Amino acid sequence: MRTFAWALIVGAALVGACSDGNITSGNSPPSATILTPSDGVAVSQSQPLQLSGVVGDRGTAVLDLRVTWTSSAGGLLFDGSPDDTAGNTRFLWNTPAAGTQDITLAVIDPGGVSATATVRVTIIGNVAPTCAITAPSDGVAVSSASPLLFQGQVGDAEETPETLLIEWVSNIDGAFGATAPTSAGVVSTTRTLSPGLHSITLTVRDGGDQTCMDTILVPVNAPPSVPEIAFDPSAPRSVDDLRVVITTPSE
Repeated sequence: MRTFAWALIVGAALVGACSDGNITSGNSPPSATILTPSDGVAVSQSQPLQLSGVVGDRGTAVLDLRVTWTSSAGGLLFDGSPDDTAGNTRFLWNTPAAGTQDITLAVIDPGGVSATATVRVTIIGNVAPTCAITAPSDGVAVSSASPLLFQGQVGDAEETPETLLIEWVSNIDGAFGATAPTSAGVVSTTRTLSPGLHSITLTVRDGGDQTCMDTILVPVNAPPSVPEIAFDPSAPRSVDDLRVVITTPSE
């Protein structure tokens, strides 16, 4: 009788585990792994942030999975299917919010079972570039007869110097010299300036639209011009008082 009772119990268990002649098992959870960015990394806000990961599920076709990327500061970033049958998922966050935040990759299968992966990153706000005019010297008079060398030193915490936008401007002669910096951050150009007291400004702009400005005064000297004169009267007689009149003064 004991053997028969155990047989009934085992038989009932098998019947309960069968459906249409097939043995079923519970829905296993999917998997989610973040590949980039790394946990704890610090990146610049001036550059787009590449999010990439991989998801999978043993009991579901990969493209039937639903993937979301979210940020604790930026909210929902992406909602859709994996990029390919290998389960890769990528999202380029063009304008990441500054500050420390959690980025989460979540995946859910058609049965409602889900999995998540989270990394913490620090987005560093864009810092303005640096700039300084190194030549010519501030306030030192120069001649208008020959080209003048303008030189400066620029830099940026998030970008290489070559990517910075450069502009030299004179308050008298206008903009000139937009050459790109060298890899060492040196900017230079030559210009012949018109006579007068010039206010020369070097402006540097980075990819995040942050700017730096430096200004010097450059007095530009020129040789005096020859004045123009006339006689009064223009056809004098021997009895006339003769005067010399300056019709155009010297500059």
